[in-house]
Amino acid sequence: MSKLTEIRKNLVEKGLVKPTYRDAVREFIPKIIENQSIAITLTFKKHWTRKNGLMNVDVYLSDEIIKSVWERFQRKLNKLVWKNQFKNKGKKLSAVAVIEDGFGLKNKHLHATLGNFPNNFDYCQLTKLIAKASSECLELDMQQDIKEIENNGWNDYITKEVSSKHSSKVLW
Repeated sequence: MSKLTEIRKNLVEKGLVKPTYRDAVREFIPKIIENQSIAITLTFKKHWTRKNGLMNVDVYLSDEIIKSVWERFQRKLNKLVWKNQFKNKGKKLSAVAVIEDGFGLKNKHLHATLGNFPNNFDYCQLTKLIAKASSECLELDMQQDIKEIENNGWNDYITKEVSSKHSSKVLW
């Protein structure tokens, strides 16, 4: 065992190691997601065409667009899940999303954790509701993955690219 490995081991044993940004995010997610239950993955189109008056404008995906699309998708999904309570009482799903792009090597997609569903919510309808909300967002591809969260492994998975240099990947 090298000297550096011994030093690191001693620091961990004595509790002197400063937690990383990734560890802090992983600890914080379960605190803000009430009744953490659903994991979704949404994929984005790389480019699309928008009509601007008489002109067609090519739009290419960027992080700013991803953030606005995620906010719009959340609003649409909240309206579908909470119905009038979203508008009248401000009830909404709690959500944390992380942008993943393989540091530029993969197609951009978004992993999210959703919680705080209504008590009488029918989870069989969730796939249809997510498909409806994403169909109203032009920038989203129709490829989605929806699963029930069984343990903290999902939070570890979605934060694999999060670091202090890439903290803007987390959408609170």
